[in-house]
Amino acid sequence: MKILVVDDHDRIRALVRQALAGAAHEVIECGSGREAVRLCEDARPDLTLMDLEMPGMDGLAATRTILRSVPSARVMILTAHDSPALRSAAREAGAAGYALKSDLHLLAEMVRTAHSATEILSNSNP
Repeated sequence: MKILVVDDHDRIRALVRQALAGAAHEVIECGSGREAVRLCEDARPDLTLMDLEMPGMDGLAATRTILRSVPSARVMILTAHDSPALRSAAREAGAAGYALKSDLHLLAEMVRTAHSATEILSNSNP
């Protein structure tokens, strides 16, 4: 599985890459929503893990843009912020799921599930 990790912090991307060990055959990284849109169009990842808060184009705007351009894309929000309003906004933007950075130890299993599931749910999702 090819996974795109989108986060504006290099250290977070490195942690996510480590958490994905064994769950992906290829991990692509970028630090902005605009770059994520381009990479989704060009590289066609099986799954995109998208941060919410980034300068320029945030994760929700990037998710909407990606899904308009590549309707078959699967985007999972990966954030430190857990709130019903953000979860709802992510669903409205078309995200297939929502996971917390505090649950990175569960990420590989969530990604394996995402490969065959139509909706990704974090372990802490109500």
